[in-house]
Amino acid sequence: MATITDTQMHSEHGDHHAVPVQAGDPYGTWEVSWLPGRELSRCQAITAMVLTDFIGHNAPVPGSPRWTFVVGWADELHLTAEEAVTRIQGQWR
Repeated sequence: MATITDTQMHSEHGDHHAVPVQAGDPYGTWEVSWLPGRELSRCQAITAMVLTDFIGHNAPVPGSPRWTFVVGWADELHLTAEEAVTRIQGQWR
């Protein structure tokens, strides 16, 4: 389970994290380590961290029942499921 506070978010898998773009503003925009250069809402940052942990717990494959979760969460981040998995796993290597 990801650790989520007002000042940071950390995944239990790899070195994935998120921080507010402007320190002290937890409800402003956030930057997620595996989505460099993108500013996300707090809700999107939480989604990104949940997705990171979900993939880290045995990434589902396309067509599996669990894949629909990856598709939905990735869509909230304006990514395809495949893009999200590749970006998340690419930072573990």
